[in-house]
Amino acid sequence: MIFQDLNLARPWEVLGALLKWGEAKRLAHFLNLTPQAVKNWTRRPNVEGPTQTGRKSFLQYFIDTISYLYEEDDSPDRAHQLGDYICAYMDSVRVSIPAPDSEPSLEALKNINNVLKESIEAVEVTRVAWFEKSPGHFDKKEKVDAIREHLEAMQAHAQMIKWIEGA
Repeated sequence: MIFQDLNLARPWEVLGALLKWGEAKRLAHFLNLTPQAVKNWTRRPNVEGPTQTGRKSFLQYFIDTISYLYEEDDSPDRAHQLGDYICAYMDSVRVSIPAPDSEPSLEALKNINNVLKESIEAVEVTRVAWFEKSPGHFDKKEKVDAIREHLEAMQAHAQMIKWIEGA
């Protein structure tokens, strides 16, 4: 699998963290599956021995499909279409970041990552304040927090600009 080098949680760990206690039964009913099938998604797949303690989940099949597309095409293009679809469904954005192949590339990725991280934090603080905490307006603290986050994002952008000018 091409994703072995990434430092990501395993699919069963992700699902185990997401599914709340007692939720497997409701999700199973919603998906027309048995509760045990859903619970098995949260355990490491073990197909050796007399008993199986876990099963491959939809998430593992999704990851396997992405791996297959990458390896089949030797290109991320078709696999990225899956990411684009999921992000569109969730009203989110996906940003492709290539693996660094040199020290200068690593520095570029660190700058890009910092800009994205700070920008996302600023947008999230603004979104939560405007749409959830006090819909349609900012109170004094929310305004200060949002402005602070956007200034930090602008600082990350300024650092990126300096790096671009010096490259």
